[in-house]
Amino acid sequence: MRTIVTVGAFDDAILAHIAKGRLLTEGITAYIADEHYIWANWSMSHALGGVKLRVLPEDKIEAALVLGKLYKGSYESYLAEQESEVFCANCYGLAFDTFNTWRSKLSQIAVYLCFGFILRVRDHKKKCKECGGEFKNEA
Repeated sequence: MRTIVTVGAFDDAILAHIAKGRLLTEGITAYIADEHYIWANWSMSHALGGVKLRVLPEDKIEAALVLGKLYKGSYESYLAEQESEVFCANCYGLAFDTFNTWRSKLSQIAVYLCFGFILRVRDHKKKCKECGGEFKNEA
């Protein structure tokens, strides 16, 4: 029988699952213990020591480093960077430029001539620098 060691204890099972997911993403096999006892009777959480996150002994140090980065919020800044990126449908490239079509430029001139002010028209068009593909960004 293999032994496993506890690397974290949580009052909430959801937080334990978030930490387990991070460990699994990093390639560390993780297990959750006492979760069902806490769901059934949350007042027993402190008596049982909370919901425990456990890993294999050889992964203990690496798991502690990953959990330390998770608690500091290192992965949140990475997630914000990933969410802002737009992928090209053709080549899956990340480098995009917004560009104005002739229609948007023509409409800007028409508004200026009719009303005397410049109206900024955004087409939300993107152009991939890698393959030259054009598409409309809905964001």
